[in-house]
Amino acid sequence: MSNEMNQAGNFRVQITEYYLTEKESGSVAITAYANVLDRWMLPTDDVDGYWEPWQQHDVVVRGDFYIVGKIAKGGKLNDKLIEALIQFCGWDGNIQSIHSGSWQPVPCRMSVEDNTYEGKITYRMGWPADFNTAPGGQRLNDAGMKRIESKH
Repeated sequence: MSNEMNQAGNFRVQITEYYLTEKESGSVAITAYANVLDRWMLPTDDVDGYWEPWQQHDVVVRGDFYIVGKIAKGGKLNDKLIEALIQFCGWDGNIQSIHSGSWQPVPCRMSVEDNTYEGKITYRMGWPADFNTAPGGQRLNDAGMKRIESKH
């Protein structure tokens, strides 16, 4: 049995299950579950940031990707999120592929954020990103510093 995510951070994940959810507000979400592959370890004075393998922990994280907003707020498509799901998760942008289960997600990087509801903290997938990139900015090495210095 898998373990539920218990911390915020940046992770590499593989979406394994998904379906459409329509909320009472009229918003529509892709509800997804993903296996955690790697965890981003923040840089320290001695070590650059790196991806730590996490598959051995058997952690699953859930997320709701709201692709259509609340009717009360116009029920508009969330174009930026849809574009991110297409670009980084391999979705074709067609809700039929979600409904039919034909979408075959590719591994991606995902932020995981804490969510407090009725006094209980859960951790949910936030925003997808490119699997091969590190979150946030990169610590500059000597060559990077010289490039910035010469540019500015």
